Amino acid sequence: MWNQDHSTESLGFSASGSTSGGRGGFGVIGGGCDYQFSALNTNLVIGALADFDFMDLHGTYQDPVAGYGSDEHERNAWAIGARIGYLVTPSLLTYINGGYTETHFDAVNYTGLFGGVIGVPSGTGLPEHTYTGGFIGGGTEYALGLLPGLFLRNEYRYASYRSADLAVPPGVGFPAGLLVHADKDVQTISTGLVYKFGWAGQPGSAPTLGLPLKARAVPPPSAANWTGCYVDGGGGYGMWNQDGSETSSGALVSATTTGGGRGWFGTAGGGCDYQFKAFNNWNLVAGPFGDFDLMNSHGVFENESFGATGEESERSAWAIGGRLGYVIGPPLLTYVNGGFSQTKFDGVSLATLGAPSGSFASHKYDGWFVGGGTEYALTWLPGLFWRNEYRFTGYRSADLPVTTTGFGGTGLVLHSAVDVQTIGTALVYKFNWTGAGAMR
Repeated sequence: MWNQDHSTESLGFSASGSTSGGRGGFGVIGGGCDYQFSALNTNLVIGALADFDFMDLHGTYQDPVAGYGSDEHERNAWAIGARIGYLVTPSLLTYINGGYTETHFDAVNYTGLFGGVIGVPSGTGLPEHTYTGGFIGGGTEYALGLLPGLFLRNEYRYASYRSADLAVPPGVGFPAGLLVHADKDVQTISTGLVYKFGWAGQPGSAPTLGLPLKARAVPPPSAANWTGCYVDGGGGYGMWNQDGSETSSGALVSATTTGGGRGWFGTAGGGCDYQFKAFNNWNLVAGPFGDFDLMNSHGVFENESFGATGEESERSAWAIGGRLGYVIGPPLLTYVNGGFSQTKFDGVSLATLGAPSGSFASHKYDGWFVGGGTEYALTWLPGLFWRNEYRFTGYRSADLPVTTTGFGGTGLVLHSAVDVQTIGTALVYKFNWTGAGAMR
C-alpha cells in the first residue's frame, strides 16, 4: 500500500495539498550473504541483501487545482541494504533490516468532466518518475525440514521516498507553468522461499546461514503451553486507502479517486487460547480475542466534483475474532487470525481556495480483517510474551451526504470505501503461567 502527499504550484501560487493512495500485489526476487557468529552468549547473524520487486500497486491521482486525475501505478522497486538477526531457535531467525531503495511510478494522464461526460482526456498529466529513498523493516526466516537449504521468509518493510517536483505540460483546463510537488511512502508485507548455498544445518543443531560460518548450539528453551487467558498492550503504524466517487441528485459527477492516510496507534486487548495435538502430533493453538486501537492515522481528503480539501483522520478501531497457530519451538508461536472489525473516521470540513465550502459527518465503517504474526515467550519474566502482528482490514462502503456552502452541486453524496493495513508490536501477559513451561 502507498500514500502520496502532493500539492500543485501555478505561477508562484500553491494550492492546498491532498493525500492520494494505492495498493496491490507484487513479486520479489533477490539474494544476499549472511555470517553467523557467537557473541554476547547468543547466536547473531549479520548480512547484506539486494532485491527487485515487480508490482502493480494501483491508485487514482487527483490534481488539487482543477480536480482532474487518472490511474497511477507503482510498477517496480529495488533495494540494497543490510540485516542483523537473532537465532531464536535452532531453525528460526528473527531480524531487522534497512537500506537504500528506488521505485518507479508510471505517468498519469489527466482526465476530467467535460459536457457532462466523465473521463474525457485533458491532453496533459504527470510524467513518469523514479523516486529514491530509504527503507526499514524486519521479519522471520524458518528452516524447512522438507529440503536441506530451503527456508521460508516473512517480512514487513516501510519505505520513505524523497519528494520530487514534476512539471505538468499545458492541456485542456491547465495553463503552462504547473508544478506538482509529490512525496511518497510505501509499506509492504511479503512471503518467499529462500535457498541457501552450502547450508550445513543438522537436526537439533544451529543451522549455518551462509559461507563460511561458525555454528554454536542454541540452549534448548523451556517448554511452553499456550492454554489459558491473557491481556496485551502495545502500538504500531498503519496506512489506509479510501476509494471515493460522488453523485449529485443521483447523477454521477466524478470518477472514482483514491485518497489515503497514515499514522501511529496504541492497542490493548485480551483473549484465551487452547493448545492441543493434531495432524501427526502438531502443536496447534486456537482461541478467541478482542482488542481496541486508539489512533491518529491522518490524510488530506479532496473531493473531485469541486476540488475542495479537508483533513481526514482515522481515530479508533476495535476487532473481535479468532486465531489459529502452530508452535514452531517450545517458546515460539506463529499464527494467522481473522474476524470482524469496526473503525471510526472523523468528519471532514472542506475548503475551496481557503474559504469554507462544505463538510461531511464522521462515520463508523464495518468490515473484516485477516492477519498473522508471531508470539515469543520472554525468559526474564514468567508469563510475559512478545507479539508482532500484521493485519489487513477491508471495510464495507458507505454513502456519506456532503453539505455544500456556495460551491458544488446540490444533493451531493460521497460513496466511500476504506481499506487499512497495520503492523504492530505488543507485550502479552498470560495468567497462571508457571515459568517452568505449563499453564495451570
